[in-house]
Amino acid sequence: MNDSAPKYQQLASELGVWFEGQNEWPTKKAFAAHLGIAYSSVKDYFRGRAFPKADAARKLYGVTGIGCLAPSTEPSLFSDEHGLEPAGTSEPSKAGDEPKADLAVGEDAGHTPPSGSGREASEGRLVSTGEVDESPHKTVRIAVSGDVTLRRLEVELVDTREFQRLRSIKQLGTSYLVYPSATHTRFEHSLGTLFEASSILRHITDNPQSEEHEKKVSPEDERLIRLAALLHDVTHIPFGHTLEDETRVISLRHDEDPDRWKRLVYESPIGSKLMAVIGKEGLDELTRIREAKGEKVPDLKERAYIADVVNNTLCADLLDYLKRDVYFCNIQGGLGDRFLKYLFLQDQYGDGVMGVDQRSKVRRLMVRLSKKEAPRHRRDVLSELVDLLRIRYSLGEKVYFHHAKASSSAMMGRAVWSAMHPEPGTGAPLTLNELYEMGDDQLLARLEGLRDPVAKKLARKLLRRDLHKWAYTLTRDESDAAPMVGCNWTQKMVDDFHANPANRTAAEDQLADLCGLEPGDVLIYCPDLDMGKKYAGMLVEWKGECRQLQYVDDPATRPALTAILESHTQLWGLHVFVVRSGKEDAKKWQKLRGFCSWKFAPAPLPQDRDRQLADVLRMSVNERMGRTGFADQADKVVEMLVSKHRSSSDGISSGGELTSRDIDNAIHEVSGDQP
Repeated sequence: MNDSAPKYQQLASELGVWFEGQNEWPTKKAFAAHLGIAYSSVKDYFRGRAFPKADAARKLYGVTGIGCLAPSTEPSLFSDEHGLEPAGTSEPSKAGDEPKADLAVGEDAGHTPPSGSGREASEGRLVSTGEVDESPHKTVRIAVSGDVTLRRLEVELVDTREFQRLRSIKQLGTSYLVYPSATHTRFEHSLGTLFEASSILRHITDNPQSEEHEKKVSPEDERLIRLAALLHDVTHIPFGHTLEDETRVISLRHDEDPDRWKRLVYESPIGSKLMAVIGKEGLDELTRIREAKGEKVPDLKERAYIADVVNNTLCADLLDYLKRDVYFCNIQGGLGDRFLKYLFLQDQYGDGVMGVDQRSKVRRLMVRLSKKEAPRHRRDVLSELVDLLRIRYSLGEKVYFHHAKASSSAMMGRAVWSAMHPEPGTGAPLTLNELYEMGDDQLLARLEGLRDPVAKKLARKLLRRDLHKWAYTLTRDESDAAPMVGCNWTQKMVDDFHANPANRTAAEDQLADLCGLEPGDVLIYCPDLDMGKKYAGMLVEWKGECRQLQYVDDPATRPALTAILESHTQLWGLHVFVVRSGKEDAKKWQKLRGFCSWKFAPAPLPQDRDRQLADVLRMSVNERMGRTGFADQADKVVEMLVSKHRSSSDGISSGGELTSRDIDNAIHEVSGDQP
């Protein structure tokens, strides 16, 4: 301990004595807030392990009058730029150095310091003093990542209600109904993404194989990277991917909805804290980075690599959720990270000529797949990138598109759709604005409490894990194999039953009606065709060129990469699920599968579809007429129905209005009875 150590002990002793005699502040925390200093700093002052820097020391002296804090104290006691100076590490202050004001952070937010303290903290709001404190402030320990270090501004953002809401939103939606331990949240994923972004930055800047310009990251860019990583999921809603990506009940994704970003960031305490420190210009730049996707990334020019680091292909978001999902679903197979050692930043130019026009320069994150000193490829690194895609496929097959997960997603999607479009007389609809204030459990409770019968019924089933059962699947191979003239059948299914939730709901209720079931008893799950293709779009340096991983022509790994990408697209399928009682009733089960085949299976010619309809109608007509003694007239009824609801070659729509009432009317017409 150096010569200043007694000053630390003296401060601790005198501060303790002084504090015991005060009645104005009942707690140390309130005392710290009154002084306008961080509570974590005060705790160290009381323990004799730290000493306030110049500005904080003068504040403390002005309130307490403690002698060792007097302005005449030697400069070395006020030299630490982080607000704490551990014993034995003090250095003399440099002449001309200006003291830096502390910022209100973390658990001190919400307290207003006294006037004249040099800053404001009304309602926990940070106010910029011209410099940003980038020193480590708090450490949070989470599963998978370990210790995540947060800076002062980051702690302020995490402590907002808008960010804390992510604690109640599960990362994998309804997957916990399949994998009970998959209850990890968007909150810890956001912290983990910050951890991964920091790790990527460290590997870039410490890469000994890179030139200086290939690893240079400015403090401003580092700050934006960390903030973008921390806030990348702050606009998520309960069961977000289920409602936005899988069922399209919400038309705009969480990262593509400017109104949601405006509400939850710009107009919230998050926006106030950001603008107080990085200004509106900094927040606007953070927004541009967030909105840059795919072909828009190069528009960021020299900051395009920030989008690459946070949320592009080989990015912090991907690295965290792969590790986290594998861990909490107990999927075997570790994720290697040796490829991080080969990250660098490459300057690209619009005309392909280096250095001719700086205005066209775009910086991108790259993986170096060849040695600089010799024309030799790093197949070990390339193989690790392929393994990354293999793990992504494994999660898709076992978790993201598991049949029970698909069933529960369909149930959740239909419940929310029905809540947003309730039956007349069953109360006000659920709104998107309400979802901004909810977590997963709150949404389920809200749905269960509604008067809309479908929303209430499905919510109750989800709460007791009474999932709909599989009834029918149209696979990608079956859908693509049919020689449909002028029609991509798979794309048509996606357009009709993924992109159009109203049409999907109508088809679900039609199938339920034809099989003697209730609305919501039959559900359709039809995901989009674009299932993970971007994960082969990571940029790599190969044979001296910048390429996407999917275009690397390495004979050793190309077959494996192609197989993984092809297998991923084969995960697509249109699935139909039915309530448990519908599967246990053999007749209803058989009719449902027949009507699904008519409605979804591709048929090259109109007469083929008519034949499919006739087969399943005969089953229904025989069942109904057999009870009334007119089974011998069934063929005439079927012919009448097929003729009336004749399908056309371009799809389902012309036969889409068939109902059980049509069947009854046809039976009565043929039999001569009045319906």
